[in-house]
Amino acid sequence: MTIGIGGASRAVEKACYLSHLRALKQACAHDAHAYILEDDAHLGAESFARIGNAIAQLAQRQEPWDLLYTQFMPVKPEHMVELLRIRNECLHKRVEIQPDTQRMLLAGSCAYVVNAASKSRLHSLLQKPTTLDNPVDRYYWQLAREGVLQMRVAFPLPSSVAPEAATSQIQEPSKAQASLLWNVFMRLCAAERDLASIEASLAPLAAQRLPLEAYAQAQAWLDPISMWINPQESRIMHSLLAYLAQPDFNSLFMVIDSA
Repeated sequence: MTIGIGGASRAVEKACYLSHLRALKQACAHDAHAYILEDDAHLGAESFARIGNAIAQLAQRQEPWDLLYTQFMPVKPEHMVELLRIRNECLHKRVEIQPDTQRMLLAGSCAYVVNAASKSRLHSLLQKPTTLDNPVDRYYWQLAREGVLQMRVAFPLPSSVAPEAATSQIQEPSKAQASLLWNVFMRLCAAERDLASIEASLAPLAAQRLPLEAYAQAQAWLDPISMWINPQESRIMHSLLAYLAQPDFNSLFMVIDSA
């Protein structure tokens, strides 16, 4: 239990929830948009320019939004592959997108902008609960699926995640491998990235041999986007996806049907 909050969530998840609530409360004292970051977020030289462009584009199109994510994680392997393709296509065409997320299976709350006009309402939605059964990111995405919040994602990702985030204090030790893999993937989808550093992050897993079926499934997921990725990206994604293809893979996320 954390500060009188019961429920199934672990103490560290409750503490994380309360930190987002506190940040929102502080943001409500100011008139501007609020950019909320967890301690493992990583910003590049172009991050703020890209975020500003995304907000300006939404305003120009008069699209409603409550939260604009600058970093997030897709839940399913096939969505990860498609996201990498879109990332490379966007950069090739020099465009940025901010799609609606209501029907997306996404996770994460490491970095997001709260619309100035939405801060008070979001703070009310997040008010300190008496019981807490889900992490804050799952609660946000649930509100998006239900249409309570209008959520957008800035893409290619304007922000990334620090390499050290693979050893998260929030994730359970049994999910350390999954944490590393999603850390690698978010860094891979960032607009600014270092492929050599990303590939090196997978070194701790190199000695582990997986079933041939896992490698075959990874290649099947990758084949449709082969023309959009370079050899180094392909190696990274093939290694990453092979782990996700294992039937007993211990994921970070619960897959929820978006229908």
